[in-house]
Amino acid sequence: MAIQRMDANLIKIGPCWVSYKGIQLGSTQGGVTVKNENTSHEVKVDQTGEEILAEILLGGAWSAEVPLVEINKGVMGAIAPGADIIEEDSPFVAADSGSVYAGGKITFSVPITGIRVGDVVTYLSGGSSVKGTVGQFDLLAKEVYLKDGDSTPDASPNASLTHVSSVKFHNATGVNLLTLAGELILVPKDPNDTDYIIMPKAGLVFQPEFGFMNEEERKWTLQFKGYPDNDILHPTYSTGMGLFFGKQSDYDELSGGGS
Repeated sequence: MAIQRMDANLIKIGPCWVSYKGIQLGSTQGGVTVKNENTSHEVKVDQTGEEILAEILLGGAWSAEVPLVEINKGVMGAIAPGADIIEEDSPFVAADSGSVYAGGKITFSVPITGIRVGDVVTYLSGGSSVKGTVGQFDLLAKEVYLKDGDSTPDASPNASLTHVSSVKFHNATGVNLLTLAGELILVPKDPNDTDYIIMPKAGLVFQPEFGFMNEEERKWTLQFKGYPDNDILHPTYSTGMGLFFGKQSDYDELSGGGS
C-alpha cells in the first residue's frame, strides 16, 4: 500500500470570526473550542463476563466555548437570557424619515458614523415603534443589519440609533434555552478556508467568568450548547442535525435559506 503524502491544503489555522443570531460577537483571545461528545451503552451478559457484545449510541452533545476579549454591553444585552439594557439619553443619529428597509437591512439616507454592533435601532413595524439590535453594518453603504428574530420594519421605518450605556443581568429561572436558540457560525479568518462550522440551534448558557489579572486582558468566556435541528434530518437515522462543517452554500441549501 502506498503511503499518502502530506497535503498542506488540509492543515487549517485557528483564528475565526464568530456570529450568533446574526450578531458579530467581536474579537476572541485564546481560541474558540468546539466539542461533539457522544455517549454510549455497552451491552454485556453474565455468561461472557466483561466481553462487550454490542455498544449502542445513546446520543450526542455539541458545545462551543468562545473567549471574547471585546466586552460589548450591547451585544451582551442582546444575547444573554434575562438581560436588560439601559440606553443612552439621546440618539447619535437623528430619526431618519428617508431610511428604507429591504433584504434584511435598514438603509439610512444620512451617515451612520459612530455606530457599533449591539447598538439599539428604534424603528416602525406594523405602524408601531419597536426596538432591534445592530448585528452588522456597512458604513460606506449606510446599511444596518438587524439581528435574527427582530421584527420586520415597515417599508419606510423612520429609524434611529442609540448606544447601550449599561446592561443588567437577571435570574432567568424557568426559561427554556431551546426557545432562545439561534445560529452560531464560526468563519475562518483565512480567506482560502471556506469550511464553516455552524450550530443551527445553539443556546447560550450564560455563566461568564473573568478576572482583573495583571498583564492580562479581561475576557468573557461564553458557553454555547447545541440542540438538534429536526428540520434537517439524517436520511437513515432520522435524527436532527446538531453541527455542520463545510461550505456555507451547502448549509444554506440544507436549511432552505440563508444564515
